[in-house]
Amino acid sequence: ENNNRLLARQSYKKGDKVYCRVMASRGIHEAKPINSKRVTIQNAKPVLKLSPVAPFKIPGRFHYTINAADPDGDPLTYQLVAPLGLGITIDPETGEMTWDIYEIPKDEPTASDTQTGGREDEETSDRESVKRKPKQPDTAGPRLSPIVRIIFEVKDSDGAAVQGYIDLNLSKEGKGKEIPE
Repeated sequence: ENNNRLLARQSYKKGDKVYCRVMASRGIHEAKPINSKRVTIQNAKPVLKLSPVAPFKIPGRFHYTINAADPDGDPLTYQLVAPLGLGITIDPETGEMTWDIYEIPKDEPTASDTQTGGREDEETSDRESVKRKPKQPDTAGPRLSPIVRIIFEVKDSDGAAVQGYIDLNLSKEGKGKEIPE
């Protein structure tokens, strides 16, 4: 029985059944109670409990633990959503995130940052003659930005999911902030 206006979600778990009983009264006279239909509490999404990002060195290893809990006590799994291809890993059972960062990103790429090589091809049009170097594949992988947003997902065993992210400032000695979505 709850005489409050609102029911606290923390007091109920998935599968609990609740109903509402309304009884009008005026002074000492009470009307016959009216009961609502029973409602079954549905699965709740996991809740993120993110902590501050600890400072880290570049080059070096970034480490962060995604903290989450499920109101229903369901087991959780963790996964990286983005960015992919940078070597960021998240342990699916523990939420431990690691990333070996080898380069300090530059704010803007310069002409000397672009890869060139091979022979120069010459294209001729009616108006002008232009020398161009052929594009070479980027063998070093994706270029890092000074700010990297790492997006992750936490899912319970019933499929309810929540996403969160942390922003890392790689140009300022490895500082970051965490934001649940």
